[in-house]
Amino acid sequence: MRFQLLGPVCGWCGEYELDLGSPQQRLTLAALLMAEGRILTVERLVDILWGQEPPKTAVETVRTYMSRLRMVLGKDVIQSLPGGYTCAVPHDLETFSTLTGRATGAPPEQARELLAQALGLWRGEPLAGLPGIWARGQRTQLTELRLTALGSHAEASLALGEYQAVTRELTEAVAAHPAQERLTFLLMQALYRSGRQAEAIGVYTGLRTFLAEQLGVGPTPELAALYQQIISGDPALVSPVVITSPVTAVSSLRETCPIPRQLPPDLADFTGRREQIEAMLQTLTSQAGLATTVLTLSGQGGVGKTALALHVAHAVHDRFPDGQLFVNLQDARADPAVPEAALGGFLRALGQSDPPDGPSERSALYRSLLADRRVLVVLDDAADAAQIKPLLPGGRGCAVLVTSRTVLTDVPGAYHLHLDPLAPGEALALFTGIVGERRVEPERDSAAEVVTACGYLPLAVRIAAARLIARSAWTVTSLHARLIDHRRRLRELRAGGLAVEAAFDLSYVGLTDGQARAFRLLAVLNIPCFSLDAAAAILGMPVPDAEEVLESLVDLNMLTSGELGRYRYHDLLRLYGRQRASREEAAQVLTRCLGHLLASAANVIGVLTPGNRLEPRPRPFDVPGVVFGTAAEARAWQRREAVAMAGVLTQAATQGETRQIRLAADVAVLLGDLVDSRRFISELESAFTALAQAASATGDRWAEARARAMLSRIHRGSEADAEARAAIKLAREAGDVYTLADALTGAAASALVHGQGHEAVEFARESAVVARRHGLRDFEADALEILAVAYRRTGALEEALTSASESLRLYQELGNRRGAGIAMRTLGMAYRALGRLTESIDVLGEAVSELDGTQGPEQILLAHLSLAESLRLAGQLTEARRRAEYALCLATEAELDYQRAQCLDIAARILLDMGESEAADVCGAESLSIKERLGLPTG
Repeated sequence: MRFQLLGPVCGWCGEYELDLGSPQQRLTLAALLMAEGRILTVERLVDILWGQEPPKTAVETVRTYMSRLRMVLGKDVIQSLPGGYTCAVPHDLETFSTLTGRATGAPPEQARELLAQALGLWRGEPLAGLPGIWARGQRTQLTELRLTALGSHAEASLALGEYQAVTRELTEAVAAHPAQERLTFLLMQALYRSGRQAEAIGVYTGLRTFLAEQLGVGPTPELAALYQQIISGDPALVSPVVITSPVTAVSSLRETCPIPRQLPPDLADFTGRREQIEAMLQTLTSQAGLATTVLTLSGQGGVGKTALALHVAHAVHDRFPDGQLFVNLQDARADPAVPEAALGGFLRALGQSDPPDGPSERSALYRSLLADRRVLVVLDDAADAAQIKPLLPGGRGCAVLVTSRTVLTDVPGAYHLHLDPLAPGEALALFTGIVGERRVEPERDSAAEVVTACGYLPLAVRIAAARLIARSAWTVTSLHARLIDHRRRLRELRAGGLAVEAAFDLSYVGLTDGQARAFRLLAVLNIPCFSLDAAAAILGMPVPDAEEVLESLVDLNMLTSGELGRYRYHDLLRLYGRQRASREEAAQVLTRCLGHLLASAANVIGVLTPGNRLEPRPRPFDVPGVVFGTAAEARAWQRREAVAMAGVLTQAATQGETRQIRLAADVAVLLGDLVDSRRFISELESAFTALAQAASATGDRWAEARARAMLSRIHRGSEADAEARAAIKLAREAGDVYTLADALTGAAASALVHGQGHEAVEFARESAVVARRHGLRDFEADALEILAVAYRRTGALEEALTSASESLRLYQELGNRRGAGIAMRTLGMAYRALGRLTESIDVLGEAVSELDGTQGPEQILLAHLSLAESLRLAGQLTEARRRAEYALCLATEAELDYQRAQCLDIAARILLDMGESEAADVCGAESLSIKERLGLPTG
């Protein structure tokens, strides 16, 4: 039995190819084979297969793969041991390693043959087709091994004078791997010795251009020296000498290099970051000796990038016995250090007391000195990729750890890790570790509030802890009290030479004018996150341009984006940005945001309730809103933006001017459909209450009427009635016919809940008259529907039938499906009251179909409930029970207590008719309990 890893993963038993299963299953086998007999735990296999995001069934899946592989290969090939699994069978990588090992130190002819055999084992890309980060990393390592063997084979062939063969062999390899300077060195030798001087010069020129454009460096001194020999026709190049590795020429330099130990000390109280530490250790050590590993660590200022980098650097320092280099690439004024200066410091640390003057010469000498050494380089607070490229070693044994406030995606071949603030438990542990358990334990809840106020940012937590330590009279609770006020929070987070603001300053001063403006303005909004559309409206620019600016702020870790088209600030960064916005800017932001919400909410109404006359007067601001193609899109936007809208309305109420409070009330009155869905009720109630109070304080009856009209739709029972009556009075005084019609309808609905049918008739009649007089057809339809219910409750059945039919006609003319469905339900109930059960059941069935898929459960459950009652009266008890149970389920899930009581009443009647009196009594008792709790009539 034999296996292939140097190409697609395959296995054979004799001449028969084995079925190794899916790519994931082949990856499992490859990991076992490459472990060379070592035991792999199930946890390690899970990490290899899925990385940081394994499925819940990961362990079971690994065991399934093992079971299948053992069935194909036999239990003796893959052994299940207490610690995990092991597999020790021959494979081509093992043969490759043996052959290359035997070639080391062998005479040129023997070395050439052994290396040719080793290279002949390759069948394309190693581990081809295997998914995941681990497989990708292994492919990189194996490719490096192949290129090393290819270079050694070329050296042996050159020593034997086979220049043409080397040229053919290396031309394609150099084109595919232009950064492999050893292969370029050998190809230039072979071309020149073949009499192809011009081509040798062209190869060097191509390499020089590539290094300058991609890495910002020049070729090594050895390659530059070879180039000079070629262009001058140095006779020494013609003599048949044994070719050695290009790095041999600078071995004397390396032998005299001191071992630098430049790492700043590790933090004694370093806390948390376990997952990130494990990932960094794995990245920095897995490629040791095979390729220079570059790991970039990005995150906002104060998040602890340097502390984590140094902690990990100290943990792996023994893996880099030739030294550790460290440089801070940003000075206190946020001016990025010139790479040439950093190189000078590194070269002096490596024993070069008089480094070359030019940046290319310094970079080339630096790479030569580190070519065969194992050195860890820590580049702290890098500004961009251009700054660090000249500081990257060229050898295979080094590693580079970079921290930056910017996401350095343009560093070739780098691994990237983003650092978020600490988890709440980690932040509390850090605070406790600094302050001391004795002082924190009695006030642990307050300590948790302190780290929450710090946004779990390590720098902020350290500063807060340091302030507490320095003040023995303070308690944790008193520290928390000082941090509650967001206006002074950043001022409180200063201690000695540390300040959260100073860390943010370093990031802010590096922004362009456009980035700084966007950062300031959008921080004004006191909401958890905001949409790209809202940002574009606030900034006054097209959406693509706004997206470009916002994404650049994400790259700079000044914003985060957890999902497409949505952005958020860290809490402290929002406070920082808000403090930098002028009063004029803040007022403009709130006004433009309200204008955007008004336009967008109007577009929602236009899609969900066609024909609805939104407002008798024009919008005062020309701010674009979101345009919706379908009702589903409009509802999705409402749900997505509901919390943000409530936050903006509350901000307008608490911080806005009179003009903004009125604009917020105009937005609020367009959110009826969202209110009726009964979602986000607590957020909306809080916003509308704040608006009503603010409008009352400023004497704006128009705005207060609108806010109280919306509160009447949120509240139930006596509270709803009081808000509706207040809205009617205020709307009359303000001359707001739109709100007057709406509030009168709301008052009618509230009167019906309290059993006041005749009063409901009066409210609904007036609402219909007001709406008809001012051409508000949608409001007239609403009023007629409520009027029909009120007529039915008072026994005026023919009038109820007429009003319901007229309401249905208006809704259908407007194209309002939801309104039509509600009117059908009311019409069906009128038919039922008249004893026309067949017509009632038919119309109520249509109502269910019309309301199916509309937003909110309330109307659809009431349609099912009304149909259930008509079916009961018609003697169709089984279907009636099914409909009532479904309606009760909807009411329970939506936490609609009043509707739940209605469902229980009808269910009780159905159960009683079915002879199940005990079950009926249970339903009746539960309904009574709900009504008593809500203060509703129980008769």
